[in-house]
Amino acid sequence: MDNDFNFERRELEKDLWELEKRQSMRRKFETILKIYSIFGLLIAVFGIVYFGYTTLDIVLTQPQQMALLISGTGIALSVTSWALLVIRRERMDEDVKKLESMQNLSEFIWKWSKFEAISKEFLVSQGKEFNRYSIREIIEHLYHDKIIDKEDALSLEEAIQARNLAVHGGGIIPKELLARYSSQIDNLILKVKSKQ
Repeated sequence: MDNDFNFERRELEKDLWELEKRQSMRRKFETILKIYSIFGLLIAVFGIVYFGYTTLDIVLTQPQQMALLISGTGIALSVTSWALLVIRRERMDEDVKKLESMQNLSEFIWKWSKFEAISKEFLVSQGKEFNRYSIREIIEHLYHDKIIDKEDALSLEEAIQARNLAVHGGGIIPKELLARYSSQIDNLILKVKSKQ
């Protein structure tokens, strides 16, 4: 049974990394477009400055023109570098948050599926009749057989709602709640396994 879960977890991780690669390519493309927009803005600014220079009939010596050209290039390079750093920092922060969220969520769902499978296996070994598709009925059997207590059943009810939210994409679950539910499910898995 643990081999099946390990295989499923590896497959889930493989799918998540595949998704991450696709998102990474999309982010790279967006970054390139942002760089082009920054360069376009700088070219427009230099064009306006040059237009003002030619319109006002300002006469600059060759060293003054060279100094302005060098300083303009330096400003353009600084602004571009700063913009790239800001964009990159934002992306990295966003990626870290998304990755942590995905890891917490996938760990919770994996533990939940392991709890369901172990509980079903236990009930089958005890010769219990139950609806294999109703987790609430499984929890009820575990409660009546005194495998879990009332507090465990209540925490599982909360975890069911979080699991449904995660699976059906109804919203974001705070990582603190996911950590608490994952810890509770670990304890419940141990309780069920100790009775087998």
